[in-house]
Amino acid sequence: MKKYIKDFLKKLKFHQKKIIIAGSLSILLIAAVIAGLAVWKLSNMTETQSAPEILSNLEGTVGITVPSEFVEISGEEQLGDEEPDETVSDDEFDEFIEEEVPCDDEEALKLPERTMTNESIPYDGRYREISCWGDSMTQGWGAGPASITINGMRKDISYYTYPSTLQELTGIRTYNFGMPGKTSEEIAIMQGGIPIVTDRDVVVTESGMSEFKLVKQSTGSQVYMDDYSGYGDEEYNEYPDVVYIMDRAFLITERHGRQFLSQVYQLELNSGKHSGSLIETGGTEETTAENTPTEETTAAETESSEETLTIPAGTRVYTKASVDHKDDILILEIGSNGGWASNYQLLILQYDAMIQSSGCKYYIIVGDTDDPGTSIGDTTQGETDEDGNYIGIGDTAWEAALREAYGDHFINMRTYLIENGLSDVGLMPTKSDLINYKKGNISKRLRSDWTHLNSMGYYAKGVGIYKKGVELGYWS
Repeated sequence: MKKYIKDFLKKLKFHQKKIIIAGSLSILLIAAVIAGLAVWKLSNMTETQSAPEILSNLEGTVGITVPSEFVEISGEEQLGDEEPDETVSDDEFDEFIEEEVPCDDEEALKLPERTMTNESIPYDGRYREISCWGDSMTQGWGAGPASITINGMRKDISYYTYPSTLQELTGIRTYNFGMPGKTSEEIAIMQGGIPIVTDRDVVVTESGMSEFKLVKQSTGSQVYMDDYSGYGDEEYNEYPDVVYIMDRAFLITERHGRQFLSQVYQLELNSGKHSGSLIETGGTEETTAENTPTEETTAAETESSEETLTIPAGTRVYTKASVDHKDDILILEIGSNGGWASNYQLLILQYDAMIQSSGCKYYIIVGDTDDPGTSIGDTTQGETDEDGNYIGIGDTAWEAALREAYGDHFINMRTYLIENGLSDVGLMPTKSDLINYKKGNISKRLRSDWTHLNSMGYYAKGVGIYKKGVELGYWS
Protein backbone atom coordinates (compact mmCIF):
# COMPACT_ATOMS: atom_id res chain seq x y z
CA MET A 1 0.00 0.00 0.00
CA LYS A 2 2.81 2.40 0.95
CA LYS A 3 4.56 1.56 -2.32
CA TYR A 4 1.36 2.26 -4.26
CA ILE A 5 0.96 5.64 -2.62
CA LYS A 6 4.60 6.53 -3.25
CA ASP A 7 4.32 5.63 -6.96
CA PHE A 8 1.09 7.69 -7.19
CA LEU A 9 2.73 10.76 -5.68
CA LYS A 10 5.70 10.43 -8.06
CA LYS A 11 3.37 10.33 -11.05
CA LEU A 12 1.40 13.31 -9.71
CA LYS A 13 4.56 15.40 -9.34
CA PHE A 14 5.65 14.44 -12.83
CA HIS A 15 2.33 15.50 -14.32
CA GLN A 16 2.41 18.75 -12.32
CA LYS A 17 5.81 19.57 -13.78
CA LYS A 18 4.50 18.84 -17.29
CA ILE A 19 1.51 21.12 -16.70
CA ILE A 20 3.74 23.93 -15.37
CA ILE A 21 6.17 23.61 -18.29
CA ALA A 22 3.35 23.45 -20.84
CA GLY A 23 1.65 26.46 -19.25
CA SER A 24 4.84 28.49 -19.22
CA LEU A 25 5.52 27.68 -22.87
CA SER A 26 1.95 28.65 -23.76
CA ILE A 27 2.29 31.98 -21.99
CA LEU A 28 5.61 32.69 -23.74
CA LEU A 29 4.10 31.76 -27.11
CA ILE A 30 1.08 34.02 -26.58
CA ALA A 31 3.32 36.90 -25.48
CA ALA A 32 5.50 36.45 -28.57
CA VAL A 33 2.45 36.48 -30.86
CA ILE A 34 1.07 39.64 -29.20
CA ALA A 35 4.44 41.39 -29.41
CA GLY A 36 4.75 40.43 -33.07
CA LEU A 37 1.27 41.72 -33.87
CA ALA A 38 1.99 44.97 -32.01
CA VAL A 39 5.23 45.52 -33.93
CA TRP A 40 3.48 44.70 -37.23
CA LYS A 41 0.58 47.03 -36.42
CA LEU A 42 2.84 49.90 -35.40
CA SER A 43 4.98 49.43 -38.49
CA ASN A 44 1.93 49.33 -40.72
CA MET A 45 0.38 52.35 -38.97
CA THR A 46 3.46 54.53 -39.33
CA GLU A 47 3.75 53.56 -42.99
CA THR A 48 0.14 54.35 -43.84
CA GLN A 49 -0.83 57.02 -41.32
CA SER A 50 0.71 60.31 -40.26
CA ALA A 51 0.84 61.47 -36.65
CA PRO A 52 -2.06 63.86 -37.20
CA GLU A 53 -4.20 61.01 -38.56
CA ILE A 54 -3.34 58.75 -35.60
CA LEU A 55 -4.06 61.44 -33.03
CA SER A 56 -6.89 63.39 -34.66
CA ASN A 57 -9.67 61.31 -33.13
CA LEU A 58 -8.25 61.82 -29.64
CA GLU A 59 -7.79 65.53 -30.31
CA GLY A 60 -11.39 66.01 -31.42
CA THR A 61 -12.84 63.91 -28.61
CA VAL A 62 -11.21 65.54 -25.61
CA GLY A 63 -11.37 69.05 -27.03
CA ILE A 64 -7.81 69.85 -25.99
CA THR A 65 -4.41 69.45 -27.59
CA VAL A 66 -2.24 66.36 -27.32
CA PRO A 67 0.79 66.95 -25.04
CA SER A 68 4.13 66.82 -26.80
CA GLU A 69 5.39 63.87 -24.74
CA PHE A 70 2.98 61.62 -26.69
CA VAL A 71 4.49 62.46 -30.05
CA GLU A 72 7.92 62.62 -31.59
CA ILE A 73 10.41 65.23 -30.40
CA SER A 74 10.86 68.07 -32.83
CA GLY A 75 13.66 70.50 -33.50
CA GLU A 76 17.36 69.74 -33.42
CA GLU A 77 16.85 67.22 -30.59
CA GLN A 78 14.96 65.08 -33.08
CA LEU A 79 18.18 64.16 -34.87
CA GLY A 80 19.82 62.63 -31.75
CA ASP A 81 22.80 60.49 -32.76
CA GLU A 82 21.68 60.27 -36.37
CA GLU A 83 23.56 61.86 -39.22
CA PRO A 84 22.65 65.60 -39.35
CA ASP A 85 20.41 66.56 -42.25
CA GLU A 86 22.22 68.46 -44.98
CA THR A 87 21.60 72.21 -44.88
CA VAL A 88 21.07 74.36 -47.95
CA SER A 89 22.37 77.84 -48.72
CA ASP A 90 20.24 80.96 -48.94
CA ASP A 91 20.55 80.92 -52.73
CA GLU A 92 19.49 77.26 -52.93
CA PHE A 93 16.54 78.00 -50.64
CA ASP A 94 15.41 81.01 -52.69
CA GLU A 95 15.72 79.07 -55.94
CA PHE A 96 13.78 76.11 -54.55
CA ILE A 97 10.97 78.33 -53.24
CA GLU A 98 10.74 80.11 -56.59
CA GLU A 99 10.94 77.09 -58.88
CA GLU A 100 9.77 74.05 -56.92
CA VAL A 101 7.24 75.16 -54.30
CA PRO A 102 3.65 75.61 -55.54
CA CYS A 103 2.28 79.11 -54.99
CA ASP A 104 -1.22 79.04 -56.54
CA ASP A 105 -4.00 80.16 -54.21
CA GLU A 106 -7.16 78.14 -53.83
CA GLU A 107 -10.38 79.98 -54.56
CA ALA A 108 -11.91 81.72 -51.57
CA LEU A 109 -15.50 80.91 -50.82
CA LYS A 110 -18.12 83.63 -51.06
CA LEU A 111 -18.02 86.06 -48.15
CA PRO A 112 -21.09 86.56 -45.97
CA GLU A 113 -23.13 89.73 -45.99
CA ARG A 114 -21.36 91.99 -43.51
CA THR A 115 -21.10 95.58 -42.36
CA MET A 116 -17.30 95.54 -42.02
CA THR A 117 -14.80 96.33 -44.73
CA ASN A 118 -11.14 95.37 -44.93
CA GLU A 119 -9.87 98.94 -45.22
CA SER A 120 -6.73 99.88 -43.32
CA ILE A 121 -7.09 103.07 -41.30
CA PRO A 122 -3.93 105.11 -40.54
CA TYR A 123 -2.96 104.71 -36.89
CA ASP A 124 -3.94 107.70 -34.74
CA GLY A 125 -0.71 107.57 -32.70
CA ARG A 126 -2.46 107.02 -29.39
CA TYR A 127 -0.82 104.61 -26.95
CA ARG A 128 -2.74 101.34 -26.79
CA GLU A 129 -2.02 98.01 -25.20
CA ILE A 130 -2.21 94.77 -27.18
CA SER A 131 -4.69 91.95 -26.56
CA CYS A 132 -4.07 88.53 -28.11
CA TRP A 133 -7.15 86.29 -28.24
CA GLY A 134 -7.03 82.64 -29.28
CA ASP A 135 -6.62 79.05 -28.19
CA SER A 136 -3.54 76.97 -27.31
CA MET A 137 -1.68 78.42 -30.30
CA THR A 138 -1.88 81.79 -28.56
CA GLN A 139 -1.46 80.49 -25.02
CA GLY A 140 1.80 78.81 -26.09
CA TRP A 141 1.24 75.10 -25.55
CA GLY A 142 4.46 73.26 -26.37
CA ALA A 143 6.90 76.04 -25.45
CA GLY A 144 9.90 74.80 -23.51
CA PRO A 145 13.63 75.38 -22.91
CA ALA A 146 15.31 76.90 -25.97
CA SER A 147 18.00 79.32 -27.07
CA ILE A 148 18.84 80.81 -30.45
CA THR A 149 21.77 82.62 -32.03
CA ILE A 150 20.98 85.86 -33.86
CA ASN A 151 23.79 87.92 -35.40
CA GLY A 152 26.32 85.97 -33.38
CA MET A 153 24.53 86.66 -30.09
CA ARG A 154 23.05 83.87 -27.98
CA LYS A 155 19.51 84.54 -26.76
CA ASP A 156 17.51 82.52 -24.25
CA ILE A 157 13.92 82.17 -25.49
CA SER A 158 12.80 79.46 -23.09
CA TYR A 159 9.01 79.27 -22.78
CA TYR A 160 8.48 82.19 -25.16
CA THR A 161 5.02 82.59 -26.64
CA TYR A 162 4.13 84.86 -29.52
CA PRO A 163 2.49 87.44 -27.18
CA SER A 164 5.63 87.56 -24.99
CA THR A 165 7.78 87.93 -28.11
CA LEU A 166 5.52 90.73 -29.37
CA GLN A 167 5.73 92.56 -26.06
CA GLU A 168 9.52 92.34 -26.11
CA LEU A 169 9.79 93.64 -29.68
CA THR A 170 7.25 96.45 -29.38
CA GLY A 171 7.84 97.49 -25.76
CA ILE A 172 4.02 97.58 -25.40
CA ARG A 173 2.20 95.65 -22.66
CA THR A 174 0.76 92.62 -24.41
CA TYR A 175 -1.93 90.39 -22.87
CA ASN A 176 -2.17 86.67 -23.58
CA PHE A 177 -5.83 85.63 -23.59
CA GLY A 178 -5.14 82.24 -25.16
CA MET A 179 -7.29 79.41 -23.76
CA PRO A 180 -6.29 75.84 -24.77
CA GLY A 181 -8.97 73.74 -26.41
CA LYS A 182 -11.44 76.59 -26.91
CA THR A 183 -13.50 76.88 -30.08
CA SER A 184 -13.91 80.05 -32.12
CA GLU A 185 -17.37 80.59 -30.62
CA GLU A 186 -16.13 80.18 -27.04
CA ILE A 187 -13.30 82.66 -27.64
CA ALA A 188 -15.71 85.17 -29.20
CA ILE A 189 -17.95 84.85 -26.13
CA MET A 190 -15.07 85.52 -23.71
CA GLN A 191 -13.89 88.48 -25.80
CA GLY A 192 -17.38 89.98 -25.93
CA GLY A 193 -18.15 89.53 -29.62
CA ILE A 194 -20.97 87.05 -28.99
CA PRO A 195 -23.38 88.45 -26.35
CA ILE A 196 -24.21 86.56 -23.15
CA VAL A 197 -27.06 87.50 -20.79
CA THR A 198 -28.84 86.53 -17.58
CA ASP A 199 -31.66 84.02 -18.02
CA ARG A 200 -34.04 85.43 -15.38
CA ASP A 201 -34.66 88.33 -13.04
CA VAL A 202 -31.95 88.06 -10.39
CA VAL A 203 -32.16 89.73 -6.98
CA VAL A 204 -28.65 90.07 -5.55
CA THR A 205 -28.11 91.13 -1.93
CA GLU A 206 -25.02 92.51 -0.25
CA SER A 207 -24.26 89.28 1.55
CA GLY A 208 -25.95 86.53 -0.45
CA MET A 209 -25.55 84.47 -3.59
CA SER A 210 -28.39 84.19 -6.09
CA GLU A 211 -28.75 81.37 -8.58
CA PHE A 212 -29.13 82.14 -12.27
CA LYS A 213 -27.94 80.88 -15.63
CA LEU A 214 -25.50 82.60 -17.94
CA VAL A 215 -26.83 82.01 -21.45
CA LYS A 216 -26.07 82.90 -25.04
CA GLN A 217 -28.37 85.72 -26.13
CA SER A 218 -29.10 84.26 -29.55
CA THR A 219 -30.06 80.73 -28.48
CA GLY A 220 -30.61 80.71 -24.71
CA SER A 221 -28.12 77.87 -24.31
CA GLN A 222 -26.17 77.90 -21.04
CA VAL A 223 -22.58 79.14 -21.14
CA TYR A 224 -19.76 77.83 -18.93
CA MET A 225 -16.21 79.16 -18.74
CA ASP A 226 -13.01 78.01 -17.06
CA ASP A 227 -12.66 81.59 -15.84
CA TYR A 228 -15.63 83.93 -16.22
CA SER A 229 -13.35 86.98 -16.08
CA GLY A 230 -11.90 86.00 -19.46
CA TYR A 231 -8.33 86.41 -18.22
CA GLY A 232 -7.63 82.68 -17.98
CA ASP A 233 -3.90 81.95 -17.69
CA GLU A 234 -2.89 85.57 -18.25
CA GLU A 235 -0.48 86.53 -15.46
CA TYR A 236 -2.44 89.70 -14.74
CA ASN A 237 -5.48 87.92 -13.33
CA GLU A 238 -6.18 89.33 -9.88
CA TYR A 239 -9.95 88.93 -10.15
CA PRO A 240 -10.86 85.50 -11.55
CA ASP A 241 -14.52 84.83 -12.38
CA VAL A 242 -15.45 88.52 -12.11
CA VAL A 243 -17.87 89.95 -14.68
CA TYR A 244 -19.53 93.32 -15.23
CA ILE A 245 -23.31 93.70 -15.27
CA MET A 246 -25.02 97.11 -15.43
CA ASP A 247 -21.61 98.79 -14.89
CA ARG A 248 -21.05 96.92 -11.63
CA ALA A 249 -18.75 94.06 -10.73
CA PHE A 250 -20.13 90.62 -9.82
CA LEU A 251 -18.58 87.27 -8.99
CA ILE A 252 -19.84 84.12 -10.69
CA THR A 253 -19.47 81.02 -8.54
CA GLU A 254 -20.01 77.60 -10.04
CA ARG A 255 -21.09 74.65 -7.89
CA HIS A 256 -21.86 71.27 -9.45
CA GLY A 257 -22.93 72.85 -12.73
CA ARG A 258 -25.09 75.52 -11.07
CA GLN A 259 -24.17 79.20 -11.36
CA PHE A 260 -24.52 81.80 -8.60
CA LEU A 261 -24.10 85.56 -8.65
CA SER A 262 -22.79 87.73 -5.80
CA GLN A 263 -21.73 91.35 -5.58
CA VAL A 264 -18.15 92.57 -5.62
CA TYR A 265 -17.39 95.83 -3.81
CA GLN A 266 -14.86 98.62 -4.36
CA LEU A 267 -13.70 97.33 -7.72
CA GLU A 268 -13.59 100.01 -10.39
CA LEU A 269 -15.01 99.41 -13.81
CA ASN A 270 -12.08 98.93 -16.18
CA SER A 271 -9.80 98.31 -13.21
CA GLY A 272 -7.42 96.30 -15.35
CA LYS A 273 -5.84 99.60 -16.41
CA HIS A 274 -6.41 101.57 -13.22
CA SER A 275 -5.93 101.14 -9.51
CA GLY A 276 -8.61 99.06 -7.85
CA SER A 277 -8.76 96.60 -5.01
CA LEU A 278 -11.09 93.72 -4.34
CA ILE A 279 -11.97 94.39 -0.69
CA GLU A 280 -14.98 92.20 -0.21
CA THR A 281 -17.19 89.74 -2.07
CA GLY A 282 -20.77 88.92 -1.37
CA GLY A 283 -21.59 85.66 0.36
CA THR A 284 -21.05 84.35 3.86
CA GLU A 285 -18.32 82.00 4.85
CA GLU A 286 -20.75 79.11 4.48
CA THR A 287 -21.98 79.97 1.00
CA THR A 288 -18.58 80.71 -0.50
CA ALA A 289 -17.13 77.42 0.74
CA GLU A 290 -17.77 74.04 -0.86
CA ASN A 291 -21.38 74.04 0.40
CA THR A 292 -23.93 74.68 -2.33
CA PRO A 293 -26.72 77.15 -1.60
CA THR A 294 -30.05 75.34 -1.74
CA GLU A 295 -32.40 78.30 -2.23
CA GLU A 296 -32.32 81.61 -4.05
CA THR A 297 -32.07 84.66 -1.87
CA THR A 298 -35.18 86.80 -2.28
CA ALA A 299 -35.82 90.39 -1.33
CA ALA A 300 -38.28 89.28 1.38
CA GLU A 301 -35.60 87.28 3.18
CA THR A 302 -33.17 90.18 3.46
CA GLU A 303 -32.96 92.82 6.11
CA SER A 304 -34.61 96.08 5.08
CA SER A 305 -31.34 97.93 5.62
CA GLU A 306 -29.42 95.61 3.30
CA GLU A 307 -28.96 96.81 -0.25
CA THR A 308 -30.56 94.67 -2.94
CA LEU A 309 -30.05 94.91 -6.66
CA THR A 310 -32.45 93.49 -9.22
CA ILE A 311 -30.97 92.44 -12.56
CA PRO A 312 -33.67 91.93 -15.19
CA ALA A 313 -33.72 88.80 -17.36
CA GLY A 314 -31.81 89.29 -20.59
CA THR A 315 -29.32 91.80 -19.11
CA ARG A 316 -25.97 91.78 -20.92
CA VAL A 317 -23.03 90.21 -19.04
CA TYR A 318 -19.45 91.20 -19.93
CA THR A 319 -16.29 89.35 -18.98
CA LYS A 320 -13.90 91.57 -17.09
CA ALA A 321 -11.24 91.20 -19.78
CA SER A 322 -13.63 92.34 -22.51
CA VAL A 323 -14.27 95.60 -20.64
CA ASP A 324 -10.75 96.21 -19.35
CA HIS A 325 -9.26 95.83 -22.83
CA LYS A 326 -12.02 97.24 -25.00
CA ASP A 327 -9.85 99.62 -27.01
CA ASP A 328 -6.66 97.53 -27.27
CA ILE A 329 -5.01 96.62 -30.55
CA LEU A 330 -6.45 93.19 -31.33
CA ILE A 331 -4.48 90.12 -32.42
CA LEU A 332 -6.96 87.37 -33.29
CA GLU A 333 -6.35 83.71 -34.16
CA ILE A 334 -9.40 81.47 -33.80
CA GLY A 335 -10.92 78.39 -35.42
CA SER A 336 -8.31 75.66 -34.96
CA ASN A 337 -10.56 73.80 -32.51
CA GLY A 338 -13.74 74.22 -34.55
CA GLY A 339 -16.75 76.24 -33.44
CA TRP A 340 -17.64 77.30 -36.99
CA ALA A 341 -18.71 73.96 -38.55
CA SER A 342 -16.19 74.34 -41.41
CA ASN A 343 -18.31 77.28 -42.59
CA TYR A 344 -16.02 80.15 -43.58
CA GLN A 345 -18.87 82.63 -43.57
CA LEU A 346 -19.69 81.85 -39.94
CA LEU A 347 -16.02 82.11 -38.93
CA ILE A 348 -15.69 85.51 -40.62
CA LEU A 349 -18.82 86.79 -38.87
CA GLN A 350 -17.33 85.68 -35.54
CA TYR A 351 -14.14 87.61 -36.32
CA ASP A 352 -16.23 90.63 -37.35
CA ALA A 353 -18.20 90.51 -34.10
CA MET A 354 -15.01 90.47 -32.02
CA ILE A 355 -13.53 93.43 -33.87
CA GLN A 356 -16.72 95.49 -33.71
CA SER A 357 -17.32 94.77 -30.01
CA SER A 358 -13.82 95.96 -29.13
CA GLY A 359 -14.40 99.42 -30.55
CA CYS A 360 -10.91 99.36 -32.03
CA LYS A 361 -10.26 99.44 -35.78
CA TYR A 362 -6.63 98.41 -35.36
CA TYR A 363 -6.29 94.65 -35.58
CA ILE A 364 -4.37 91.73 -37.09
CA ILE A 365 -5.91 88.41 -38.17
CA VAL A 366 -3.41 85.56 -37.83
CA GLY A 367 -3.77 82.56 -40.12
CA ASP A 368 -3.78 79.03 -38.70
CA THR A 369 -0.41 77.28 -38.41
CA ASP A 370 -1.59 73.69 -38.93
CA ASP A 371 -0.20 71.98 -42.00
CA PRO A 372 -2.75 71.58 -44.84
CA GLY A 373 -5.11 68.69 -44.21
CA THR A 374 -4.32 68.33 -40.49
CA SER A 375 -6.59 70.92 -38.87
CA ILE A 376 -9.46 69.51 -36.81
CA GLY A 377 -11.24 72.84 -37.26
CA ASP A 378 -11.39 72.71 -41.06
CA THR A 379 -12.49 69.25 -42.18
CA THR A 380 -12.98 70.32 -45.80
CA GLN A 381 -9.32 71.21 -46.37
CA GLY A 382 -7.11 68.36 -47.64
CA GLU A 383 -3.37 67.92 -47.98
CA THR A 384 -3.70 68.71 -51.70
CA ASP A 385 -6.03 70.82 -53.81
CA GLU A 386 -8.89 69.46 -55.93
CA ASP A 387 -6.42 68.68 -58.75
CA GLY A 388 -4.20 66.62 -56.43
CA ASN A 389 -1.44 69.23 -56.23
CA TYR A 390 0.31 70.24 -53.03
CA ILE A 391 -0.60 73.72 -51.78
CA GLY A 392 2.99 74.84 -51.05
CA ILE A 393 3.01 78.55 -50.16
CA GLY A 394 -0.30 79.30 -51.86
CA ASP A 395 -3.38 80.14 -49.80
CA THR A 396 -5.69 77.32 -48.79
CA ALA A 397 -9.41 78.04 -49.17
CA TRP A 398 -9.50 78.99 -45.47
CA GLU A 399 -6.54 81.36 -45.82
CA ALA A 400 -7.88 82.81 -49.07
CA ALA A 401 -11.24 83.58 -47.43
CA LEU A 402 -9.56 85.37 -44.53
CA ARG A 403 -7.31 87.34 -46.88
CA GLU A 404 -10.28 88.47 -48.97
CA ALA A 405 -12.24 89.40 -45.86
CA TYR A 406 -9.47 91.32 -44.03
CA GLY A 407 -6.99 92.43 -46.70
CA ASP A 408 -3.75 93.84 -45.29
CA HIS A 409 -4.91 93.02 -41.75
CA PHE A 410 -4.39 89.31 -42.52
CA ILE A 411 -1.09 87.46 -42.21
CA ASN A 412 -0.78 83.93 -43.55
CA MET A 413 1.30 82.64 -40.65
CA ARG A 414 1.81 79.18 -42.15
CA THR A 415 3.51 80.55 -45.26
CA TYR A 416 5.38 83.18 -43.21
CA LEU A 417 6.93 80.44 -41.09
CA ILE A 418 7.82 78.43 -44.20
CA GLU A 419 9.63 81.35 -45.80
CA ASN A 420 11.04 83.08 -42.71
CA GLY A 421 10.62 80.95 -39.59
CA LEU A 422 14.03 79.27 -39.52
CA SER A 423 15.98 82.40 -40.44
CA ASP A 424 14.15 84.34 -37.69
CA VAL A 425 15.72 81.99 -35.14
CA GLY A 426 19.13 81.73 -36.81
CA LEU A 427 18.71 78.29 -38.42
CA MET A 428 19.47 77.15 -41.96
CA PRO A 429 16.89 75.08 -43.85
CA THR A 430 17.71 71.44 -44.61
CA LYS A 431 16.87 69.08 -47.45
CA SER A 432 14.06 67.65 -45.29
CA ASP A 433 12.67 71.13 -44.75
CA LEU A 434 12.51 71.70 -48.51
CA ILE A 435 10.45 68.53 -48.93
CA ASN A 436 8.04 69.77 -46.26
CA TYR A 437 7.83 73.23 -47.84
CA LYS A 438 6.77 71.74 -51.16
CA LYS A 439 3.84 70.11 -49.35
CA GLY A 440 3.01 73.40 -47.64
CA ASN A 441 4.23 72.15 -44.25
CA ILE A 442 6.14 74.14 -41.64
CA SER A 443 9.60 72.88 -40.63
CA LYS A 444 9.37 70.23 -37.92
CA ARG A 445 12.20 72.01 -36.13
CA LEU A 446 9.71 74.76 -35.25
CA ARG A 447 7.14 72.35 -33.81
CA SER A 448 6.68 70.63 -30.45
CA ASP A 449 4.15 68.16 -31.85
CA TRP A 450 2.04 67.66 -34.97
CA THR A 451 0.05 70.88 -34.43
CA HIS A 452 1.76 73.11 -31.83
CA LEU A 453 4.92 75.14 -32.19
CA ASN A 454 7.91 75.07 -29.85
CA SER A 455 9.57 78.16 -28.37
CA MET A 456 11.48 78.80 -31.61
CA GLY A 457 8.26 78.57 -33.61
CA TYR A 458 6.40 80.92 -31.27
CA TYR A 459 9.31 83.37 -31.33
CA ALA A 460 9.29 83.43 -35.14
CA LYS A 461 5.51 83.81 -35.09
CA GLY A 462 5.87 86.85 -32.83
CA VAL A 463 8.43 88.33 -35.21
CA GLY A 464 6.00 87.88 -38.12
CA ILE A 465 3.16 89.61 -36.26
CA TYR A 466 5.53 92.39 -35.20
CA LYS A 467 6.47 92.98 -38.86
CA LYS A 468 2.80 93.07 -39.84
CA GLY A 469 2.14 95.68 -37.14
CA VAL A 470 5.01 97.79 -38.44
CA GLU A 471 3.53 97.53 -41.94
CA LEU A 472 0.14 98.71 -40.61
CA GLY A 473 1.74 101.54 -38.59
CA TYR A 474 0.71 100.25 -35.14
CA TRP A 475 4.25 100.39 -33.77
CA SER A 476 7.74 101.03 -35.08
